[in-house]
Amino acid sequence: MCSSRKFLPTFTFSLVLCCVFIGTYYCFTQAITDGGYTEWSAWANCTKTCGEGVQVRYRSCSNPSPGRYGKDCYRFGPNEDTKPCFLTICPVDGKYSDWGPFSVCDKPCNGGKQVRTRQCNNPPPVFGGRPCEGPDKEEKDCNTNPCVPVNGGFTEWGSYSACSVTCGKGKMTRTRSCTNPAPLYGGKGCDGPDSETAECDMEPCRPQQHQGKAASQAPKPAGKAPENAEQSAKPA
Repeated sequence: MCSSRKFLPTFTFSLVLCCVFIGTYYCFTQAITDGGYTEWSAWANCTKTCGEGVQVRYRSCSNPSPGRYGKDCYRFGPNEDTKPCFLTICPVDGKYSDWGPFSVCDKPCNGGKQVRTRQCNNPPPVFGGRPCEGPDKEEKDCNTNPCVPVNGGFTEWGSYSACSVTCGKGKMTRTRSCTNPAPLYGGKGCDGPDSETAECDMEPCRPQQHQGKAASQAPKPAGKAPENAEQSAKPA
């Protein structure tokens, strides 16, 4: 019959040896365990409230976690995934183009204005964007020198009109205008008449002809304008 004292040390040693073996096996299997990913998380919110943004989702290498000598999860791909997202079109605020050149001065003297403009089209405001800030027109003074008075001058005399009668003696007229130059900036008007008349001598009238009708033919040459030519002067 076995002694109980002899049996107990043997059982205790066996139990300890078994625990050591199991622990060692567990530790070994844990150390060589390859990692595995969890399921993907839900997609995060879009990174932008308008226009094109990005959505992201994640997964972790914890199902199971890799052991000390195990392989990590990157052999299965990245732990992060992205995709583009678009919620709505973004408003575009307007911006001005460059200034255009200044216009020609609107006055030659006594102070005028030059104007330049720019357009709100670089880009124009769209999709609820704000309009351009600032003025679209700019002015500056020009030709501030005082105007010099310009006196009026007559043009050359025009040709005489046809004789006022078809026979006998009549009158013909010629004119000129005060536009060479016209008086400006307080200058004086033209001196002298702007029209003059001269006699014209047609062929003698026959008994059945009547004077007073408009001449249909050129008057006979009468040399230079007669000294007694009638002149009608208009005030300058």
